[in-house]
Amino acid sequence: EAFGIMDHSMKASSVVFRQLMNARVHLGHKTRIWEPRMAPYILGVRNGMHIINLDRTVVLLSQALRFARELSYRSGRILWLGPKEPIQHKVLAEIAQKTPHVLFTKEYKKWVAGTLTNAGKTEKLEEFDYKLPDALFVLDCLHNYTAIREANQVGIPVIGIVDTDCNPEIVTYPIPGNDESTRALHLYSSLMSQAMIEGSKMAHHASRGKIPKIPTKKEHPVIENSDDSNTNTESQSQNTEAFESEEAASRQ
Repeated sequence: EAFGIMDHSMKASSVVFRQLMNARVHLGHKTRIWEPRMAPYILGVRNGMHIINLDRTVVLLSQALRFARELSYRSGRILWLGPKEPIQHKVLAEIAQKTPHVLFTKEYKKWVAGTLTNAGKTEKLEEFDYKLPDALFVLDCLHNYTAIREANQVGIPVIGIVDTDCNPEIVTYPIPGNDESTRALHLYSSLMSQAMIEGSKMAHHASRGKIPKIPTKKEHPVIENSDDSNTNTESQSQNTEAFESEEAASRQ
């Protein structure tokens, strides 16, 4: 089961690490295909393939989920944009349809230029109930580059999975990670769903006068300050070799 999205759950960084490792989140592309602006999020190179630093991923993932939870608490709507491959997009759609405040399509559709920047003159806005989404959640930033660019132009925040061949600077909340592994995509979608469900439940309780207690920083330290970070990095280095051989051949 995916780890919880509340801030206090993120302190169990060793558990988070294992789940990310098992989902192949750390495996980037071959070094010949990379985006230099991803350098701060890359741990190193193994067998000609970039390895993503999961310490950074855990921190940025926590920030993105916190934003999604708070947005859902305010009934904000997030448009989910999945990968092009039908099977992987189906994974996103199945999770999205069980999640509150989500806009999505059951099948992958090529982005219609002007959907966000010229919404009044496109039929696409009808799918959004004639209101622009409050944020985007993008699992494949390369295939959805036009959507991200339009969101930037109109000031819509973007949560995006950025692989080693992506530009993280165009995403408001970048999450460094493998954007091709079905396991990883399922994990990202599940965590986002949990965050939005949690935010919706918090709003429901608040409306009934039962406001849930939010953990303080003192009670649940932010993952950046965790003493496990060095151990995690060492563990990642030790375990990466065991995972990389079966994935390297499939990564371009």
